[in-house]
Amino acid sequence: MTLLGDSVVDPEDAHALDKPSPISATVLWRNVVLLSATWCLAVSALFIQVSVTTKASLDLASNSIATLGIGVFTITSAATVIPAVYIMHPKRAGRRNGFILAVVLGFFGAALDILGTRFGQVALLILGAMPQGLGWAFALNYRYAATSFVPLRCVGECENIDREKVIPRVLAVSVLGGALAAIVGPETTRHARDLIPAYDFMGSYVVLAVIYIAHAILLLFIDFHLIDAHASSDDSGNDEERPAWIAEVFGMLKTNQSLQSGFISVAGGFAIMVGLMNVTPLAENEANLSFDITTWTIEAHLLGMYLPSLFSGQVVQRIGKFASMMFGFAVIFCAAIVLIISDSSVPLFIIGVTLVGIGWNFTFVAGSTLVFEAGHDATAKRRVQSVSDTFVA
Repeated sequence: MTLLGDSVVDPEDAHALDKPSPISATVLWRNVVLLSATWCLAVSALFIQVSVTTKASLDLASNSIATLGIGVFTITSAATVIPAVYIMHPKRAGRRNGFILAVVLGFFGAALDILGTRFGQVALLILGAMPQGLGWAFALNYRYAATSFVPLRCVGECENIDREKVIPRVLAVSVLGGALAAIVGPETTRHARDLIPAYDFMGSYVVLAVIYIAHAILLLFIDFHLIDAHASSDDSGNDEERPAWIAEVFGMLKTNQSLQSGFISVAGGFAIMVGLMNVTPLAENEANLSFDITTWTIEAHLLGMYLPSLFSGQVVQRIGKFASMMFGFAVIFCAAIVLIISDSSVPLFIIGVTLVGIGWNFTFVAGSTLVFEAGHDATAKRRVQSVSDTFVA
């Protein structure tokens, strides 16, 4: 038997010949890094869409509908998470086709946004948020796609690889691309707004469309066929055979304490972060802070969200998933205190939102690891993951 760097299959096993080709360590990490890059582009597009659409809507309409685009984006995304996983099943469209479909939807939404700025129609901006919300639901699956490059059947057959140690690192690296998005998104918003002087914000939406094109090209270099093949071999059932599988997931949730902790960590950390970050812009507005300062605080928050991925995977591996989860919530609690006492202090604002992001990262990585470990086969894992992501879409 050879190591993961070369193979994960015992050549003397007669049944190995019927299984998909093994995934080497080099292939694993190359694809994880590429998925991290796609996550960077997805988060950059998300930031541009959400922030620019709100500002453009304020210019074109009243305050009462300025955030309607965000609402449409969020609702369509949450409603599509489970169908997205269904579509990307290897026996249907597969991951590559599913992800490319998501990018095409995003590009279509960006095109509607461009038309909205060209004709001054806020309805087109709101309509453009809908296909982009659909696309975001697919993008949430990137981190779990990355873990799929560590085959289920590797357990017990790899001499030099501890799967429980590899998974947190893979999850952390897969979301690390968001750190670059912390710069790309806000800075693009600032500098591309006036790229086409005759139409305010059109330049930002043109750059958004370019990001979607680059996103599609990058997806072509990822070896999705490998993980689809492994998923097919590891499946023990078919979605159509169990129409009540969502109820089954909640049944698992009632009895599986690790899964309960994973859901609480992923959904709870996300909900608290969103609540704090929704209040922060209002506080900054009351303090009459400039647009540049607001942009800096957002950049600090996004860096806090994703830069800890450089080490959070190792921390989860060393101190454990539950301890990492509690650490994350403790950091978020400290961040809330800092934001409460910040008043109009810019340094405290920046420290507070950065801590919010750091705390979220640990709850997300630790919680995602717990969610990933639930389920006895690839089908069960996809079901659990899709229900979990519905709460963070």
